[in-house]
Amino acid sequence: AARGSSEASRAELLAKSAEWLESQLLWPLEFSDFLRATFRQRPLHLPGPAERLEELRAAMGDLDPAFLLQNSASEAVHVWLRQQDGSLGSVQMDDAQAAWYLYNAGHSTYCRAPPEIEAPLVTATLAALGG
Repeated sequence: AARGSSEASRAELLAKSAEWLESQLLWPLEFSDFLRATFRQRPLHLPGPAERLEELRAAMGDLDPAFLLQNSASEAVHVWLRQQDGSLGSVQMDDAQAAWYLYNAGHSTYCRAPPEIEAPLVTATLAALGG
């Protein structure tokens, strides 16, 4: 029974993610128009009120870097460091706390979203794209 309820809640989350993708993320652009004229062709920028991303922001710890680094789906965090010649170098760090210290010292980081955000959003996006 637990597995069935888990699958049902996953299906509900996927449906909610697909709805959010179309109604909040891409609005006012129709999804079919996005696929036809934008997807894999050019960048997309849709200006709008910050409130439309409020639910996603809250689920991602209000975009707190420490929260994102600690809860990332990434196996390693990428940290960009400025080299002495002015170029950027990138290192992968397995330790989220060490990556946070480098972020706090002014370096840039990259990691994936927490798995409970990433999985339904990516799955819904792929499903909507026919993948």
